[in-house]
Amino acid sequence: MRKRLLFALVVTFAMALALTGGPVQADSLHGFCTTASDCSATSVNGNPVIQFNGSAQFGFYDAGGPVTGVDEIVILSTTNLGATIPFSIGGVPSSLGLFSTTPWSSGALDTYLGISASPQNPFNNYGGPMGIDTSVTGFFVYDAIGIGITLDNQAGELNNPLFTITGGLGAGDFALDFFLPTGDSKWIGTPNSEALESVGPNTPVPEPSSLGMLGLGLVGLLGFARKRFAA
Repeated sequence: MRKRLLFALVVTFAMALALTGGPVQADSLHGFCTTASDCSATSVNGNPVIQFNGSAQFGFYDAGGPVTGVDEIVILSTTNLGATIPFSIGGVPSSLGLFSTTPWSSGALDTYLGISASPQNPFNNYGGPMGIDTSVTGFFVYDAIGIGITLDNQAGELNNPLFTITGGLGAGDFALDFFLPTGDSKWIGTPNSEALESVGPNTPVPEPSSLGMLGLGLVGLLGFARKRFAA
């Protein structure tokens, strides 16, 4: 009799919780570029990923949004870029800080950052023999935690925070996001399939031959100017 009564109480409590609601885990985050042609969905080493040029403006949305909470942007860099990475959010200059001088090389990213998230983002989704970039054995992690915001769904994605990494990201670097809904204890993560992988900044560097021709051109102009001055 007691077991039946206990079972009835548990069922009643579960139904009441379902009806009244509680902290609800929203959907995972999805990366996007503000100019659609800057992003391209593809598959690398069997892993789906969105590639973009590292200077494109980008953001993240939640399919189940709008949802209010705190945002944390994360950059995974194949090289140590120093203590900070300059970036802008909505055109306002800011910076991301190096989380640790010890690169992330194994385990889940949420554990490395000291948070609990879903999805957790295991390292072998990004680097190592099974990851998107098989040549990478560790990423330097940069992050910045913002103030409370509302993260909209795909239809309102341009209302969400829009980021630009000043100077662009190098090839093989990733941009992803975490979001903590108000009243929840678990962060929403960006899965590797929705993270943005940089194919390099959209700032072409002149080749050595081009630099040489530029130097010859400058010498010629200086010589021409000197003759005119002497005359």
